[in-house]
Amino acid sequence: MKNQIEFQDATPSKAVFKSIIADYDAKAAICELIDNSIDVWSLKRAQDALNIDVTIDIQRQVIKITDNAGGIKKDDLHHIVGPGHSSNDSNESIIGIFGVGSKRAVVALSPHTIIKSRFKKQPTYSVEITDDWLKDENWKFPVYEISNVSENSTEIEMTKIRDILSGQSIRDIKDHISAIYSKILTNKSINLKLNGERIKPLYFDKEWSHNPDVPPKGFDWTARVGGEEVSVKITGGLIAEGGDSGHGEYGVYIYCNNRLIVRSLKTPEVGFSKGQVGVPHNSISLARVIVEIDGPAEQMPWNSSKSGVDIKHKVFQLIREKIIDVIKHYTSASRNLFPERETKVAPFKQGRVNFEKIHSISEIEKSALPIIPKLKKRMPDKVKDLNLSLAKSEPWIVGTYEVVVMAEGIKSKSYETKNRIILILLDSSIEIAFKDYLTYKVKTHFYTDAALAKIFEKRHLVHQEIRKYSSGVLDSSDWNNIDYYYRLRCDLVHKRASATVLDSDITKFTVLAKKIHRKLLGVKYPALKS
Repeated sequence: MKNQIEFQDATPSKAVFKSIIADYDAKAAICELIDNSIDVWSLKRAQDALNIDVTIDIQRQVIKITDNAGGIKKDDLHHIVGPGHSSNDSNESIIGIFGVGSKRAVVALSPHTIIKSRFKKQPTYSVEITDDWLKDENWKFPVYEISNVSENSTEIEMTKIRDILSGQSIRDIKDHISAIYSKILTNKSINLKLNGERIKPLYFDKEWSHNPDVPPKGFDWTARVGGEEVSVKITGGLIAEGGDSGHGEYGVYIYCNNRLIVRSLKTPEVGFSKGQVGVPHNSISLARVIVEIDGPAEQMPWNSSKSGVDIKHKVFQLIREKIIDVIKHYTSASRNLFPERETKVAPFKQGRVNFEKIHSISEIEKSALPIIPKLKKRMPDKVKDLNLSLAKSEPWIVGTYEVVVMAEGIKSKSYETKNRIILILLDSSIEIAFKDYLTYKVKTHFYTDAALAKIFEKRHLVHQEIRKYSSGVLDSSDWNNIDYYYRLRCDLVHKRASATVLDSDITKFTVLAKKIHRKLLGVKYPALKS
């Protein structure tokens, strides 16, 4: 049994505004207002070009956004004030649906916002959203008729901006909107300006490395979700412009209805965790995956501020596993090619992405992706592996071969004085090898600690002792070269800092150092030339 006894008022408190502006910065707020302009223009199927002008005055701390998207009818003015009010159809391929964006944006940015709008040839109306109005629980708001602005235009002026804007703020906002609207701005009928300067798109799908062994690959299919069609593209590849910092432009990029939602995403939701892709690291900073989703707004897996992915959304859940598969594939390729990126990745900047039309997301299998080139083992790892067992029983050899590895690494650098550095390192490796030989190979039978200490004080005494035990191992030519390079090293350190060290000298001296290490200590090097 139930008896209705009354109706109660569930009108929301204006405190709802405070709850929806948390963590809302100027970049996100300005984008919400730009989104609104684009949606109004798109839904009207307007023939005229759309012009959106964003003006930021850091002296007066004022932001003004104007557009010619079509204006707002007087009877629709409540849409720009009431949370959840929207004239947008969620079945349309638009970028606004929640009915909170423009309200949240103006409240987040400013305590005093004036909105002026004119629909066609109708009068111009003005609405003000102020902190005083927000403090009053009455939801009614005054509408003013004012002097006309241009037909089909809207002006939003926000004063006394809550967060201080600076020159850096403007640069950050410019970079942000250049990226967010890069695909939308390919429509030549849309003109977006910031302080009078036309925004140039910042693309993330133009930097692929087209190495024929591991080219970028795209997959394109249409899915039915909730009875509606959603188009999905997933493109993966290596980027020609990689970096060493580990914080570069790599990871996952997701666009919804051509609007960038997340940039350079590297979170567990897209595989960046142990056991999957791994944690972000410079060795995987060449990998990028771009996801493009188009369809009804209600099927877009974005959050209400369009600044992140709704990981629980059914569309994201549908494609998440395959996003991880593709990013995992190309991060593996990045790890393998990263040591040789300057020759195997960076030069291949020309080419086209091969898109494969598929009928089901399950068709994205590893076999459909390019084979990853095998990892070319780096010199330090090669030398370490070759001497692994010897280093366990004779750990002192590690210092000897690591000096040579360091010298080899410097060869590929562009230092002007690299040959001098290499010569000093190689000479040091020979001195270390000689002293280790006397200490660990012959000391027990012939030397006391005091005797060795005295020998080690003078390099020529070290050479003199080694000659006693190197007959048949090092010939007179070897000793002539040892003495020559030692004198050259002394000149560099103690006399002539400008002494010339030729590439041919470095090649010969490297071979000699490796021969000494091998003959006296048993150290192994790959492709050793005697």
